[in-house]
Amino acid sequence: MITGGARRIGRAIALTLAEAGADVAITFLKSGREAQHTVIDLTSFGVRAVALHCDVRDQKSVKSVLKETAEELGGLDIL
Repeated sequence: MITGGARRIGRAIALTLAEAGADVAITFLKSGREAQHTVIDLTSFGVRAVALHCDVRDQKSVKSVLKETAEELGGLDIL
């Protein structure tokens, strides 16, 4: 899971992990459109990818995203 994975360094990290064969979950707060474009780019590497809205300042939001990531991708190996 890459927080802020829709843009800049978070996006670069997500793409590097996908290129190495990792399924990737990215979170975004306000960059929904960029997040969806990033997911398209991630899946071009043949991996599973999801973009999830999350406010990391809100514990309830974080717990929800962790649960959804586990359901979608089978859990977390790298955070």
